[in-house]
Amino acid sequence: MRITPLDVRKQDFRKAVRGFDCDEVRAFLGTLADEYEAVLMDNKVLRERLAEQNDKLTEYQTMERTLRDTLMTAERVVQETRDNATREGELVIQEAQLQAKGILEECRARTEELRREMVSLRQEKETYLARFKSLAEAQIKFIDTHQDDFADLDARLLQMADTVAGKANAAALDKEIMGAGTTGTPINTITESGEHAGPAEMARHTEHTEHTEHTEHTENADNSEITEITEITAAVADTVTAAVQNTDGKESIGI
Repeated sequence: MRITPLDVRKQDFRKAVRGFDCDEVRAFLGTLADEYEAVLMDNKVLRERLAEQNDKLTEYQTMERTLRDTLMTAERVVQETRDNATREGELVIQEAQLQAKGILEECRARTEELRREMVSLRQEKETYLARFKSLAEAQIKFIDTHQDDFADLDARLLQMADTVAGKANAAALDKEIMGAGTTGTPINTITESGEHAGPAEMARHTEHTEHTEHTEHTENADNSEITEITEITAAVADTVTAAVQNTDGKESIGI
């Protein structure tokens, strides 16, 4: 049971012989009650302050826990972010290295391919140069081989052309003579009236017959020479064709 200041003031004592002075006892009890009341008031105030401090302490502790949790969360987030950044950086580096390796390998493969193409083109160039050289040498050899034939052919053609021109001129002159000799009475051994021709008419008839035979002989000679020219030209053409076919054959086998 707790004693209050009021209990101290109302406390009664039994009276006894040779006891204490009642007034002094009551005065002391009153003072004691006042002091006790003051102590209780101070205690109450202190308790209230203590409660406030406890509340603040609890609040601070809560804040501390919150801050600690926040700090831990922040540290965890920072660590996770750092770890993620590290992993992502490593992945990016690995991917970049793989891409760089792939690009490098592709460049090397392309370089090797271009080198092979260059070698192939160089070989083709050498092959074509050799073929062209062979063709040129074959043409030069053909020209050198048949140069005398061409010169002989040119001479014969010129000679035949002169001969044909001369014979053509002679034939034209003969035709003029024939035209001049046949403008009179038709030449027959017997005239249209049934009479025999005279000596002049017989002479003209004989001359006409001889001229006709000479013209036919000349035309036959011309035809023979033309045939000979045609045969020579055909022979030269066959020779040229054979040379060209020989050259084409060499080209087809890759000379």
